[in-house]
Amino acid sequence: LIGQCLESRALILLEDLPNTDLTISYGTGQTKPKTIVAFPILHDGVMIGVIELGTLNSYPPRKLDFLKSVSNNIGVAIHVAQNRKKLQEILEETQAQAEELQAQHSELESLNTELEAQTQIIQASEEELRVQQEELLQSNQELEERSSLLEEKNQTIQERNVEIQQKAEQLELSTKYKSEFLANMSHELRTPLNSILLLSKLMADHEELDKEYTEYAEVIQSSGQGLLSLIDEILDLSKIESGKMKLEIEEINIKEVAADLRSLFNPITKDKKLAFDISFDENLPINVETDKMRLEQILKNLLANAFKFTSKGKVSLNFSADLTYKTIIFRVTDTGIGIPSDKLNLVFQAFQQADGSTRRKYGGTGLGLSISKELAKLLGGDIKLTSAEGAGSEFKLTIPINYANNTAFLEQQQSQYELEEQHRLNKST
Repeated sequence: LIGQCLESRALILLEDLPNTDLTISYGTGQTKPKTIVAFPILHDGVMIGVIELGTLNSYPPRKLDFLKSVSNNIGVAIHVAQNRKKLQEILEETQAQAEELQAQHSELESLNTELEAQTQIIQASEEELRVQQEELLQSNQELEERSSLLEEKNQTIQERNVEIQQKAEQLELSTKYKSEFLANMSHELRTPLNSILLLSKLMADHEELDKEYTEYAEVIQSSGQGLLSLIDEILDLSKIESGKMKLEIEEINIKEVAADLRSLFNPITKDKKLAFDISFDENLPINVETDKMRLEQILKNLLANAFKFTSKGKVSLNFSADLTYKTIIFRVTDTGIGIPSDKLNLVFQAFQQADGSTRRKYGGTGLGLSISKELAKLLGGDIKLTSAEGAGSEFKLTIPINYANNTAFLEQQQSQYELEEQHRLNKST
């Protein structure tokens, strides 16, 4: 009804309403009007609102005329009230702006005083700058003289850099010659040493020799074997450094490698009374394309190292695969003496061990892990070490399943290197 009155801008009268059409609720009850009237409120032809009235009786014409006549007065009253409210708001806003202007005026006076003080300071600074400018001119002259000296020094440094570069190239060439010499010399030493080993074995097995001479021959045999192992290690390291190490890539059976290692180290486990566990993961491929001899050489070095430094407990060898990066993983774990965290990188350097005293106590040249690290690189893989002093060690050898296709593994290595570098930077930060 109100909406219709707004739209028509005329008085609307509804009479003789049924009892069920409309109910008016008030404080003490409810009632049902008989007649409803709605008339517009206008001011200067502009619709301001609508008044809706209800009665239990009826509206005679004189009342309706009265409502029409007072609607304009009501509109004027509402308009005046609205304007009064707006004026009040404008007055309050004007007062607030006046107070704000007064505060800004006070601030401006303070700023003016401060600017006057700063002007005096600037004048003093200008005088100081003038003096400094004269000093700078003198300093520039001195700097020009020093620049000429620096140019002479830079030229000298460049000449020395050229000399250092030449010496580095000479050192690289010398290192190559040294590696070739060691490789050739190691090969030459093996021939007479093999003769010594053969003759000492014949003497040790000779039944007609005295027991004393037989023991001498056994000592020669044992020492010769140790010397031969050292020469073999030096020969391998020299071949790797000189780039003469050749690989024979073929398809090998992982179970055969495990069987060879078990038969090789079973006597050691019995002698030292240690447990030796070999396990295989379910997703492990049966065949791998790599150099069997070099792979077994790495695993032998890692296992020999584990048995050497483990006096009780067990040594474990686990075979697993990462099919995402197409790699096979060999984990050699022991319960030995472990390695301090600050010595983890040292063990892979040639002729180095984590502690100098371990060489005297446990023996060894310190070449085995260095050779293993280089051989792993030749096979397209890498060796990682995790250890804690007194808690054993784990060497993880990772090589591609297919030597000829190791792109995924190289991407993994690059990603891991970037993560480690980011971790190092975050840690330093």
